[in-house]
Amino acid sequence: MRSTLPLFAIIAFGLGNCADEPYQQENPNKADIFGADDREEFYSRSISNEQRAVTQAAAALIATRRVQETTHPKLSRVVSQPLGEAFDLCEGVRFSEQPSAAHCSSFFVGNEAIENGQGIMVTAGHCFEGSNPQRSCDETKVVFDFVMPPTPSEDPTLVLNSSVYQCENILSYKVFRNVDYAVFRLDRTVTAFGSKDAARQAMQLRSPNEARSDSVYGAGYPSGIPLKLTARTGVKNYSYDSIESADGEQHIESLIFAPVDSMAGNSGGPWLGLDNVVEGIVVAGVSSTGGFESNVKLLDPSTWFDEASQCYGLIKYDEDGNWLGRVPIAYSVTAIVEQVDLALAGEMDALSW
Repeated sequence: MRSTLPLFAIIAFGLGNCADEPYQQENPNKADIFGADDREEFYSRSISNEQRAVTQAAAALIATRRVQETTHPKLSRVVSQPLGEAFDLCEGVRFSEQPSAAHCSSFFVGNEAIENGQGIMVTAGHCFEGSNPQRSCDETKVVFDFVMPPTPSEDPTLVLNSSVYQCENILSYKVFRNVDYAVFRLDRTVTAFGSKDAARQAMQLRSPNEARSDSVYGAGYPSGIPLKLTARTGVKNYSYDSIESADGEQHIESLIFAPVDSMAGNSGGPWLGLDNVVEGIVVAGVSSTGGFESNVKLLDPSTWFDEASQCYGLIKYDEDGNWLGRVPIAYSVTAIVEQVDLALAGEMDALSW
């Protein structure tokens, strides 16, 4: 993992009701940098055409009240706040000027294989957490193409109405320890950017009988800013366990541990393998040792809060810090392939609370 800003968006620290209050984790302004920051823009030259084609299926989850009509009949505006202002970041923190609006990430897995089939999405369950996850769904817009434009003169907060969808129904949902996912239906068929008819390319999920990738990269909305792709990094560990909740229900805890840049807003986003097939859903972060800061070499002795400037700065660690400190977790999609297949076949009913 190269950088995080901040690193813990995740169920271990709790996001509260994501649809209403995006950033309610402990010390939300903290910025940790592991070596070089390798997050890249969607239109960056370092991103291959194949990666771009696949990751246009990523979508930001944004509170409905933040997506507003404009005077232009084909455009909506994402109401946002500059990242640096939202988190009181010091000058020089990367992406500080970019708009922050999303509270979680998600990805498109296909349209229902029925007449007028609606779009099916996957995210982390805690992105809809609360006593009534469906109400959170009702209050969430799903926004594709929330990216930094290829030319600086374009406004990233203006998105086509055709790229904005409503979360309609939650079809499959689980939040128990790191078993954390939601499969949900959109209000209509998902189409390609700027098109009324052509289908948007869906992400493919790794099936249980396929060999898993030994390296992954992420696609999501870190700290709520426009879509970022991370560099590929080696998987540290795959784990599989059957766990039982207090009510006796059995859960499959199938996890992936890898030092991929993951932070507030990345929850629910995909980790993809070398073949651009989805391996997991970003859900949490854990410490691989008993501590975090005390177990890594500090390159920059400054504290993360600058008392003089009253702003939040950077803490830098050596390249090995990601192996000793907090390691992000993804919930393996192999555990939910069956639910997604049923949803795509149009054979799943909405859950009720």
